[in-house]
Amino acid sequence: MEIFQQVLLLIAGLGVFLYGMKMMSDSLENIAGNQIKTLFSKITSNKIVGVGVGLTTTAVIQSSSAVTVMLIGFVNAGLMTLEQVPSIIFGANIGTTVTAILVAVGFSGSSFSISTLFASLTGIGALAMMFTKKDKVKKVCTLFVGLGMLFLGLDVMGESMGSVGEQYSHLFANIQNEFLLLLIGIVFTAIIQSSSAASGIFITMTVAGMLTLEQSLYLIIGSNIGTCVTALIASIGGSINAKRTALLHLNIKIFGTIFFMLFLLIPGVDFANWMRALAPGNDAMQVALVHTIFNVAATIVLLPFSKWLVKLSCKMLPEKNNGKVQSDIPHLYYFEKHMMSTPIVAMDYLKKEVVNMGNLARTNLNLSVEGFIQKDSKHIEEILKREKELDYLSKEIPKIIVQLSNADQLSLLDKKIIGSYYHVVTDFERIGDYAENITEYTETAIKEDTTISEDAISEIKQMKASVDHVYDLAMDIFQNAKVEFMDELNMHEEEVDKEKEVMAYKHISRLREGRCTAEAGALYLNMSNDLERVADHMCNIADSIKNFKNYKQNK
Repeated sequence: MEIFQQVLLLIAGLGVFLYGMKMMSDSLENIAGNQIKTLFSKITSNKIVGVGVGLTTTAVIQSSSAVTVMLIGFVNAGLMTLEQVPSIIFGANIGTTVTAILVAVGFSGSSFSISTLFASLTGIGALAMMFTKKDKVKKVCTLFVGLGMLFLGLDVMGESMGSVGEQYSHLFANIQNEFLLLLIGIVFTAIIQSSSAASGIFITMTVAGMLTLEQSLYLIIGSNIGTCVTALIASIGGSINAKRTALLHLNIKIFGTIFFMLFLLIPGVDFANWMRALAPGNDAMQVALVHTIFNVAATIVLLPFSKWLVKLSCKMLPEKNNGKVQSDIPHLYYFEKHMMSTPIVAMDYLKKEVVNMGNLARTNLNLSVEGFIQKDSKHIEEILKREKELDYLSKEIPKIIVQLSNADQLSLLDKKIIGSYYHVVTDFERIGDYAENITEYTETAIKEDTTISEDAISEIKQMKASVDHVYDLAMDIFQNAKVEFMDELNMHEEEVDKEKEVMAYKHISRLREGRCTAEAGALYLNMSNDLERVADHMCNIADSIKNFKNYKQNK
């Protein structure tokens, strides 16, 4: 019964440890996410700088998986090239070992446990959170709680493993095959999807006497491959570059493992004893050093071959259709499901989808008006196909909005901004509907052989030019949060309203003079009404950012 209780405590400690790590990672990502995005967007082709950026960002947010997702997003958007990715991944691999060092430090000390000191942050953070209403302070408190829970879980696991290890250490003693240990490390890390968490667990088991340093060595190396599963899963259904980035991450880990395993086979190399010499008497630090040295060594050996690794990934996943995406099925253009795991990044790509929807609606508007003026139906099929895309996006984007609005990593302001996109999507969808209406006017004019006078065509062109100006200005305001241009926008929208009134007056004059038919006049007035409504919707879209004038989201 005592052993059973210790096993339950072990499971409880593991749960607290894993949840604490996730909470800490999420809160760090929330605090530093925007700064990291800015840093990534300015990255150069300098490999050393790339390693430094990857190391720093991963050490800060304690999640190489989150960094990989960010990389996938930036490559997809064309903000980074695939050639810039390897150096950042190398840096991220080193940065993710910080957790192992922290865990090892937590196990150090004799009369006083540093782990217990860190664990107390759980209570400190929770109490502070109860007495503050400031969003920024709450983020820091959540970080403290997560960090404290990580060490609290380690304490519980350490104590329970001490008892369980005495009884069941023989189970692990029989596992001595290096490749089997490597496989166990891969599978275990793939299941929990965190090499940082896996290394923390292996350290705890080593300190408890359940594993030897030699066994932990191969488990740690295997965990470095297993962590790639997160990126591989994230890339499923993504673009070719998303898959190449995930594959590049996996190839780096595999080649690093191959070189390291070959190094261990060299006569006279006793890596485990070297670690014992570096940290004598400190089992936890010895295992942590294995994790760190492996990734540093892999970086030194493989960094010069970055271009070759990129070419290998491209050959393994060649471009299809000569790089041209050909699909008649409506789809999202920028956003991919894996981005949900990193809401800070997902928020940017959600906005790209909304902006793209506006561009699609505008293309349809331009083609439909051109078809009406030319009395030409050649673009109608293309317009209707794009209208189906707009309808699809108007259903899919709100789903993303709902999911992101529930993300804990985003601030209240971020969530309000995301919520405002819901109405923007509706406005763009309505503009697409007006373009579809105009194609119907064109079909009617062709079918009934209705002739629109040259004066009327000239007036339609003039009004369309005014609407174009409103569209340009509104999109600039929406994309770049240029609230200072709202007055100018409203002034131009009022001009469109006046043009509509003038067009109605001129139509009546032409009708009285017999220079226009009732059928032609109906199409003419419908056109002016639809164009005026487009301008109204664009004002609504620009108006959606008025509450966020201090938030610059020019991404």
